[in-house]
Amino acid sequence: MPMEAFRTLHLAIYLNAFADMGHVWDTRCAALNPLANQCLNG
Repeated sequence: MPMEAFRTLHLAIYLNAFADMGHVWDTRCAALNPLANQCLNG
């Protein structure tokens, strides 16, 4: 490279973790939905 400032490449790696939790209340279609009326996380 002709310019000294562009001869090096800087690389950074970041580690992230995500979590989510909730409860589903379903009174209309609970018989058809296997995930209804229970605690869910992901």
